[in-house]
Amino acid sequence: EPYRVDLEASGGIGPYRWQAVGELPVGMTLSEDGVLSGTPQVPQDEIPILVTCFDQNSPPKVASGNFLLSIVVPAPEFE
Repeated sequence: EPYRVDLEASGGIGPYRWQAVGELPVGMTLSEDGVLSGTPQVPQDEIPILVTCFDQNSPPKVASGNFLLSIVVPAPEFE
């Protein structure tokens, strides 16, 4: 099933620019405006994801965060 989460930051000068450090799971993307979305292709447990956020200061201020994403197979539904 599709997944979507809007990442948030505070402080600094917006709008913020987001970037994934390393590879995201197959089928997932992180847009520059902080939307992590997609349809994961392979079930995986606790995938570490590191994201970096840049503000509009010159030079930009930078903040990073670590997240764990688990991709599970949904339970079957009976009619």
